[in-house]
Amino acid sequence: LAMRNTKLLKTYADLDPRVQVLGYAFKHFAKVCGMADASTGGLSSYAYILMLLHYLQRTDPPVIPVLQELPSTNGMEHILDGWNCYFFEVTDCQKLVHLWPSLGKKS
Repeated sequence: LAMRNTKLLKTYADLDPRVQVLGYAFKHFAKVCGMADASTGGLSSYAYILMLLHYLQRTDPPVIPVLQELPSTNGMEHILDGWNCYFFEVTDCQKLVHLWPSLGKKS
C-alpha cells in the first residue's frame, strides 16, 4: 500500500513541476511552525501533501486532475490488501490530455 501511495505522489509531481515545489515549501512551512510532527498531535507530512493535492484539484480551473476519477482501459480497480488503490497511471501524456484537456493550462 505504501508503494502505491508513493507512486501516486510521484505521478502528481511528474504532471506539473509546481506540485513538487509547493509540496516542499508546504512541508518546510509546517516543520518551521512546529506543526509537522504527528507524534505530538500535528499532522504528518503525507497529510499535508494530500491537502495540497486536494487544493490544487479544486481550484478553478484545477491545476491537476483527480487521477482516481479518470477512466482507464484496464478498468478502475487496483485492489491491494482489500483496498481499491486505483488511479490513472500516466504512461502516455497525449492520452491524459485527451481525458483532461486543461492539463498544463493553469498558470
